[in-house]
Amino acid sequence: MKNVVNCSIKIALAIVLISLTGAFAQAQKLGSLHLPSGLSQEKELMIEEGVSMKEALKRVEERFHVVFLYRTDTMRGKKVDSAKILPRNVKQALEMLLDGQGLSFKYLNPKTYGIYASQKRQIKNQVQEGSLSGTIVDRKNGEVLVGANVYIEELERGVSTDINGEYSLESLPTGEYTLRITYVGYREETVTITIGDGENRLNIELQPDLFGLDEVVVTGVVGDTETKNLPFTVQRVTSSDLEKVPSLSAESAIRGKVPGVTILQGSGEPGAGGMSVMLRGATSISGSNEPLYIVDGVILGSDMRDIESLDIESVEVIKGAAAATLYGSRAANGVIQIRTKRGKYMREDATQVKLRNEVGFNELPRTLGMNQSHAYYRSGDPDKPWIGPDGNPTDDRVARTTKPGATSFLDQEYPVPIYDHTERFFVSRPFYSNYISIARNIGQTNYALSFNNTKNAGVLEDSDGHNRKNIRLNIDSEIFGNLQTSSSIYYASSVRDDVGGVTPFFDLLFQQPDVDLAERDENGRYKYEGDPTSNYNNPLYDVAYIDRQRDRSRIMGSFDVRYNPFEWLELAGNFSYDRTDTKSSDYWPTFYNHVNNTSYEEGGLSLSEGLNEAINSSLTATVDKGFGNLATRTQFRYLLESTDNEYLSAGGQRFLVDGARTLGATDNTRQNLVSSMSTIKAEGYYLLTNLNYQDKYIVDVMGRRDGSSLFGADERWHSYYRLSGAYRISEEDWFNIQPINEFKLNASYGTAGGRPGFSYQYETWSVSGSSVSKGNLGNRNLKPESASELEFGLDLGLYDQFFLDLNYAESVTEDQILLVPLESYYGFNSQWQNAGTVESNTFEASLRAYPLQRPNTSLSFTFNFARTRSVMSEFDRPPQTVSLYFQRRDNEPFGNLYGGRFITDYADLEETYGGDYSAYFEKNDDGYLVPVGTGNSWQSMMWGETVVAEDGTELGTWGHPVLYHDDNALIGNTAPDFSLSLGTNFDYKGLSLYTLFQGEFGHDIYNRTRAWLYRDNLAAEQDQRGKAEEAKKPINYYQTLYRSGNPSSHMVEDGTYLKLREVSVSYSFDSTQLSSIFGGVISTINIGLIGRNLITWTSYSGYDPEVGNHPLQRVDHRVYPNFRTISGNLEIQF
Repeated sequence: MKNVVNCSIKIALAIVLISLTGAFAQAQKLGSLHLPSGLSQEKELMIEEGVSMKEALKRVEERFHVVFLYRTDTMRGKKVDSAKILPRNVKQALEMLLDGQGLSFKYLNPKTYGIYASQKRQIKNQVQEGSLSGTIVDRKNGEVLVGANVYIEELERGVSTDINGEYSLESLPTGEYTLRITYVGYREETVTITIGDGENRLNIELQPDLFGLDEVVVTGVVGDTETKNLPFTVQRVTSSDLEKVPSLSAESAIRGKVPGVTILQGSGEPGAGGMSVMLRGATSISGSNEPLYIVDGVILGSDMRDIESLDIESVEVIKGAAAATLYGSRAANGVIQIRTKRGKYMREDATQVKLRNEVGFNELPRTLGMNQSHAYYRSGDPDKPWIGPDGNPTDDRVARTTKPGATSFLDQEYPVPIYDHTERFFVSRPFYSNYISIARNIGQTNYALSFNNTKNAGVLEDSDGHNRKNIRLNIDSEIFGNLQTSSSIYYASSVRDDVGGVTPFFDLLFQQPDVDLAERDENGRYKYEGDPTSNYNNPLYDVAYIDRQRDRSRIMGSFDVRYNPFEWLELAGNFSYDRTDTKSSDYWPTFYNHVNNTSYEEGGLSLSEGLNEAINSSLTATVDKGFGNLATRTQFRYLLESTDNEYLSAGGQRFLVDGARTLGATDNTRQNLVSSMSTIKAEGYYLLTNLNYQDKYIVDVMGRRDGSSLFGADERWHSYYRLSGAYRISEEDWFNIQPINEFKLNASYGTAGGRPGFSYQYETWSVSGSSVSKGNLGNRNLKPESASELEFGLDLGLYDQFFLDLNYAESVTEDQILLVPLESYYGFNSQWQNAGTVESNTFEASLRAYPLQRPNTSLSFTFNFARTRSVMSEFDRPPQTVSLYFQRRDNEPFGNLYGGRFITDYADLEETYGGDYSAYFEKNDDGYLVPVGTGNSWQSMMWGETVVAEDGTELGTWGHPVLYHDDNALIGNTAPDFSLSLGTNFDYKGLSLYTLFQGEFGHDIYNRTRAWLYRDNLAAEQDQRGKAEEAKKPINYYQTLYRSGNPSSHMVEDGTYLKLREVSVSYSFDSTQLSSIFGGVISTINIGLIGRNLITWTSYSGYDPEVGNHPLQRVDHRVYPNFRTISGNLEIQF
């Protein structure tokens, strides 16, 4: 079967390659024929009787790829008087269509025609003629606009700008006229001009369409749809927003730029992933909350860590089932679709070459505060500073003794040199990125080619970090007028020097400050035993001498073909392929040692290989018909999916031959082998209809049916549907509120699904040696999780300067997939079942403001806000504890932390002790109520005594915090109350300043890293040196708060933060400044400074408040911390 699949893949890729080659050759061939202007290879175009002239002209524009300029009132009331089959030549088609309508046309350029009334308005007293010329530029940056349309309404004459942004109109009668200027992506301008005798010149500046209402989105809709006509929320981020500070991963590209998107980078290790993405609220209790990722039509089989952010043209985000129904049982968590740059976005016959280099460094913004004092007995002898167990001076660190913990204070200065291990472990390391792209549009064929090389060394001295190289090629071809193809292919290869997960960061926590971790042994190596008093290796030793290499390669490609047999019908096919290969190698040399693990003391080797391969294909038919003012578009699609996963791991310990880095050289009695394979098949189909009446009333209806091998055998097929609508009130004739430029209401209700894991429906067995035991009981009735969402939205544009986007969404995800324990009589330990419901609600707001838009100067702001609440509304099983701190049960909010809560409120005292003992307690400077007895204070220094009430009730150790009676109390919540971001863009001539602030507020973090420091008396707050004697606390006080590693309210910290996430300062030299030096070869040079993760404002005591592997469950697990990057960049565009 595998050979068949591989053969099929090769055949499919061969077809794609042949199609690409043929398309390119055909396009070049057609380009050499020099077809006469307006000639087309398409079939005849039929126009039905009664169709409005405006609609008929629109169809002709689409068929011949031309633009008609005319006054709207010229077409008022005009309809096609009889059915017509138009010729294949645009000029002949216009002659037939306009015959008898009192209309004429004029050729302006190969792509533009003017249409006017045959009986033109007579203009009196005009006996002389003049000419009009000028340049059209972008008002914001002064760049010329190629292809802008200039139209004189009274004369019904027009022209388009050339490559230099110039336009020219000759033989104009003198007089006063109305000039209308239009250009895609810019606001229409209308000016009054007086034409005098001779030459007249008028330069025009166009204002960009800041609101982006005419921008086209493709995600979740029935084809290219303008933003203003969307009946649900699809938010879009373009390359202009992304290129100011190119993200180091594709996932993080939209962080802080789209409300309701939570991106949590729980690990800073370069290239290791560690990114968690959640759109709006949670949809799954035990499964993934990650969205579906699509790149150029390729549905990804794994995450986006390999995607180059500089290739991105746009990112479109649909956040829930209300919009994501189009993607069925994979889309309960929403969809993120990336479109990469293509040559078709350039003007015809243009070539663009871009070179970009960025060089900088990484550094850790802050280190952990650690205890720098001790509680050992000292001798006073500088050579033997410690007291041993025999009471004599000694220099043996292991033998030194400590006072009893009840009265022992960490308040003495070390008599020997001490070190800040975090400052020595984390160092500044380099970062660089090289990027080149070439794009060309040659009319019927265009392409974009790019290459990137990125090296990120992280912040560890003896780690090489991550290096990725990638190449992308996108090609679009128009083989005939009604047959087009699009192809994309991408390859990435990366090498990562893995640091060993959490191990070195964990080991770092247990090294006493008077140990020199950088000390070398007689062989010049780090000593493996950093601190002999701890049970952990020297982290510098492990990072330097364990060679952990991770190789990763990825190839993805897509091929699309579109055929229009009729003007109203498009047939399309898509094939996409995504394959990721991973290889890992972990090598322990023969000299390796470990303080408490002898497995690899004579060396060892572990090798593994993995493969993830996803193939998707679809066939689509789209019908696009107009009925007067009603535009309809209907689409049917059939889809096939196939995903294969393979994994093989082999390992061996104890090398029999030194220097032989092979498994064959290891002890065959200490070798192991693990492998796995899985294949997933799915198919589906959907029907989608969109109705649009005059761009005012928009309705969208769709249904989808999905079948998957992941569903239980008796639940193989499931259905999904969506109903959406929008009302653009501002398009009504009666709506005339001057400050409001756009006012739209929309609502959508949709459903989508979340698929089970591969093995969930099957019986599973565990095999260990000769022992076989039952695992999970199979479930033929296992269904996908079923998500439904109701969304409301409002778009409001004001004064051409402000655009407000408000959205509210409620989602319910039923049939949660949970691993449920079984009674012993089943013979199996557990079973995957549908049990439970998750509900979420989200409010999102986005405000874009453009308060200053002047020639050479502009200022804009983007403010995003989101508030989400997620709760397990139903959990019809016994309560479960998850990951030590969280619970699953009815009506349980996501993020609730449970554990031992130390009492801070007098009301809790009475509940805990069953009476009023408040007279025996006092609140100390940590905010805890501690037993002190009567007549004492928390500063009475009675450490080690037990406080007993008059009635004999023992109230605890004097001065120590006491626990609330419920050992499973609520101690915090890790889900943020809200998140916000503020982006600012300021441009003055060639100077640009960009900043992005992003933060999350009102949530907690369980600081497990801090808890481990408490265990070994190494936390900063345990350092008592410099405190007043009565304010000092002994070692045992802090061990009480540590709770032997059990969940403790003392380890819960405020996780609120605000980051200066991105900043750039740059200056661009344009072609006018460079032409005298480079003679027009170079069009733009941009130089700048960039900062990423630059500053963090927080009260959190850890390295960074961005921790955890789930956006709603944040626990600091001592991982590779996030760091900041500061760099300079140089970009040259030819």
